[in-house]
Amino acid sequence: MYAQVNKHSDELEAQVGTYASSGVGPYPLPPIETPERAYYPLSAPIDWSGCPSETAVMLWNDGDYSWLETASIEHARAQAWGAVKSSRDAAEAAPFEFEGDMYDPNKENISGAALAALLAQLAGQEIADEWTLADNTRKTLTGAQIIALGLTLTQHVRTIHARGRQLRDLIDNATTPAEAYSYTWNSLNV
Repeated sequence: MYAQVNKHSDELEAQVGTYASSGVGPYPLPPIETPERAYYPLSAPIDWSGCPSETAVMLWNDGDYSWLETASIEHARAQAWGAVKSSRDAAEAAPFEFEGDMYDPNKENISGAALAALLAQLAGQEIADEWTLADNTRKTLTGAQIIALGLTLTQHVRTIHARGRQLRDLIDNATTPAEAYSYTWNSLNV
């Protein structure tokens, strides 16, 4: 088994061949070196699982290898925040629950319907409206339910944005790229 190393950057790119636990053959002959790559014998398989972040590379140093972080903390923070924002937007666009049913979060339609129901309620009129649920079934909602639906959506969005702000603070205060990358949408226990 051999370590494939980039001659220009000393980056360990791969391990090639098979490993014999006895320490003796049958090792395949090392691949032929090229101007770009060199091959060094390994005494054990490389542990790739210890990679500290998505931007770290493994470097070869005279028979030893170690991880090197290639991203700056600023870059890692920007990448981590971009991933969190995408997840936040997806969570905001996902159906939400109201009275045991799932609704699409169409803010404009729900807000408009809730306002109309509130105005009708203030005028002493009772309204009802048929609403299409996320699974395309229909349900008739009273004016009070429509107002409650609007409030539920508002709270749903507030909760999502609070989680995003919490993650943003953690990312902004990260001291290493690996720490910044560790803060994902699902990394909080809330």
